[in-house]
Amino acid sequence: MGWRGDGPAGRGGDRSRGSGRDVPDPRSRRLRAGRPHGIHAHRRRDGRAGGRRPQPRRHRHDDSGGHLDPHVPRERIVRRRRPARDLEPPRRRHPRPLPGRTGRNRPAAPHPGGPAPPGCTAHARRRRARASPAVHAGATRSGRRVSVLQPGEGDLPGDHYLPAGPDTVLWGRLPCAADAPVLTIASGTTVTIDTVSHEGILEDQGKDPRAYFGRHGVAPEAVLDDAVAIAASLSRDPAHDGPHVVTGPIHVEGAQPGDLLKITVERLVPRVPYGVISNRHGKGALVGVLPRGPHPVSVFTPVEERPGGLVGTMPLTDDGRRIVEFPLAPFLGTMGVAVAGDERPHSVPPGDHGGNLDVKLLTEGAALYLPVQVPGALAYVGDPHFAQGDGEVALTALEASLRATLRFEVVARTEALAEFGELTGPLARTDEFLVPMGLDPDLDEAMRKCVRAALDVITARWGMDEHLAYAYLSAATDFDISQVVDIVCGIHARIRESDFGRVPQRAGVSQAVASPGSAPSTTGRVDSATSPSGSA
Repeated sequence: MGWRGDGPAGRGGDRSRGSGRDVPDPRSRRLRAGRPHGIHAHRRRDGRAGGRRPQPRRHRHDDSGGHLDPHVPRERIVRRRRPARDLEPPRRRHPRPLPGRTGRNRPAAPHPGGPAPPGCTAHARRRRARASPAVHAGATRSGRRVSVLQPGEGDLPGDHYLPAGPDTVLWGRLPCAADAPVLTIASGTTVTIDTVSHEGILEDQGKDPRAYFGRHGVAPEAVLDDAVAIAASLSRDPAHDGPHVVTGPIHVEGAQPGDLLKITVERLVPRVPYGVISNRHGKGALVGVLPRGPHPVSVFTPVEERPGGLVGTMPLTDDGRRIVEFPLAPFLGTMGVAVAGDERPHSVPPGDHGGNLDVKLLTEGAALYLPVQVPGALAYVGDPHFAQGDGEVALTALEASLRATLRFEVVARTEALAEFGELTGPLARTDEFLVPMGLDPDLDEAMRKCVRAALDVITARWGMDEHLAYAYLSAATDFDISQVVDIVCGIHARIRESDFGRVPQRAGVSQAVASPGSAPSTTGRVDSATSPSGSA
């Protein structure tokens, strides 16, 4: 409330003492230029009265129920705990000052006839949200730094480093047995691998990442050099090839068909402070419905650092007046081994070889087990994601380049059988869950395959009777949709290993497969880099 008393409408004052003059209320200092408060919030901007006028004073009652003379001075009136609205509306507090501000807060109301004054924080926030922010190397709008990791720069903690470039990647296709490795390593060693996102280099985005991201305010030095080189040097057939860029293949010594290759995710670091989420025609969960316009939709998504970690940011509406934030959980959407034969498979559908699994549980600390199909395994990784929801319904996750440090270990067939039984497809493991998977173009069939895989793991690992394992899965295991957009749908189960904590460890289980972070059974380092046969 800004004024006191019952003076004429549009003036305000205190006539309760019969002084015959208006007395300004000291609280009127709370009224700032641009937005009145309280009962005079209806006043016009030109100072004249307008809108609903205050109602005349009515008789009030004391606590005994008797009438009081309305002409008695206000100080002698026994007032109720809650005054009548027509006499004195409740006070309205101004918002608390924002951090970093000094003095009184200015109002956040619109300012007619011109822009907001410099002290108006609400309007400043709106202007910043509407503006397309410039993303410089390592900077975010919050002022905190998210480093840009160009090839070879920054921390390289692995035993080996594998950059992403025209000679070390495939675009749209996955390695096969005919491909020569770009790196040879011993089982148990680690490799730091640069991965490149396909968003920003695709044909419908101009195949020029500096120009594409520059339109979103990204400085040239904040665009990855290897992404620029891949877009300029390699080509693909959009009608027959997938969009993904994969780094590899890597020959792991000692790996033979029938073994398992265990890939442990030791570290994942964002290479850029931004990413892209896309929806394209004929793709996604709502084919024929979204996108509604004639063009694909690609949402540029800056990354900012908060006290709790990194978040992705996007506008609530196209005018950018509100910002939505969500936490990041980086993982590699594609991890796999080469298939037999001389034909490179399409990069989109996953399979027994792994590939584009899009299982968001494969974050730092998780491990993926894959049946080896060719000598040396010829492993590869790509399709880096900053964040993804189960289902990946629009088509893509938050696609953005990562630097991954991975450990590659060979699990011999005898050890694999003792641990998991006959594993014919991918199996993931986290600190909490065993994660069998089911893959099929039909979502219902993918679910059935996942249930079958879960039964096989439980019966082989803990010796549980099949009908009891089936009942356990029904009561205690979640089956989640990995994705529905990759031609072949994916389902993954989460079997809580702690539920079997009282079951004795089976004899013959290898330490190499005991947990995602276990010590490798084989160590050593053999380093060789050769060019792949026929880059994509």
